[in-house]
Amino acid sequence: MEKKMEELLEKYNRSARKATGLRYDDLWMHQDLDLPKGFKILKFEMFNGVGNPKAHLRSYYNQLVGVKKNEPLIMRLFSRSLTGEAAEWFATQDMRQWHTWEDMAESFMEWFRLTVETVPDHYYLEKVKQKSIENYREFFSRWRAEAARVQPSMCEGELVSVFIRSKEPDFYYRMLSIAERPFAELVKIGEL
Repeated sequence: MEKKMEELLEKYNRSARKATGLRYDDLWMHQDLDLPKGFKILKFEMFNGVGNPKAHLRSYYNQLVGVKKNEPLIMRLFSRSLTGEAAEWFATQDMRQWHTWEDMAESFMEWFRLTVETVPDHYYLEKVKQKSIENYREFFSRWRAEAARVQPSMCEGELVSVFIRSKEPDFYYRMLSIAERPFAELVKIGEL
């Protein structure tokens, strides 16, 4: 009876390992791919699941200078551009579902689409306030990074106008007099 239980337990463990897709063949994408002679693995900008996934795909693809249109290599290297939540997402995917780069890119976009759908707008930017722990330059950098995500992109005049409206009342009235200045000058003037 004990021997029978051990056999059943071993059989169960083997099937459980197979079910989780941990075999070597399940973990590799394009197993027959050989890297081109002299190819050096690139250092990619990383995506952690926060931000615009389409911008990451564009950045990733632009970093592949010299790879040409070697789709299997492009697909295989993609995981090297992911970290954090994005890397976890990639690790849980069944590689066999992606036959082309477009399949993989669409799957990536679908999973991280919420980060694109929640891009800030003018109203959101007006509500972004300086934190007590950050100086004016840090706040300006954080605000500018959020403004860069607004779709459609804002022109220089809109940036200045929305930034000034985001200020506290006392500061707002002081900055109204410089509303016609270039956006970059707001940092210098604001720090004074």
